Amino acid sequence: MTDAQIVSEALELSEELLLSHNVIHKLHRAIICNDVLTLARCLRAFKHSFKQVSVQKAQWTKKHGEAYPKNIKNIDNNHLIQTLNTLTTDKNLAHVLNAANPKFAKYSNGPIEGINRKIKLLRRLSFGMPNFTNMKKRIILWLNFKPKKKNSKKITLIS
Repeated sequence: MTDAQIVSEALELSEELLLSHNVIHKLHRAIICNDVLTLARCLRAFKHSFKQVSVQKAQWTKKHGEAYPKNIKNIDNNHLIQTLNTLTTDKNLAHVLNAANPKFAKYSNGPIEGINRKIKLLRRLSFGMPNFTNMKKRIILWLNFKPKKKNSKKITLIS
């Protein structure tokens, strides 16, 4: 079986899994394309869709008098539900949409993470260095930081 066949067969097992699969792909596409409107629509639609699924689960339980069948019960996406519930709270939704804004797409914490990695490596290599100022100087030399030039002009007050 190909990967696509395995995925399509797994998605046929549970409506909840199919819904989760579709939500993840829509969110991923919206984030990659920096499409804030689509991201907001997807997150709002998620809440509505998962409420419907929970109602359908309750109806199944009432009708059959037992929990979901084992093959469906084992497919657990509670982590997805918890994550998306956290993202869609009123407090967090504005921050999530702001992070996907194309205006802020150029910002990355990659350079800072690279500097932190180098500093941690240097700390491991120089374990036991007795003087913090020597350690600081070594980090500055190793990362090729340029010292800030002090303003040589003196300000004189005229009274």
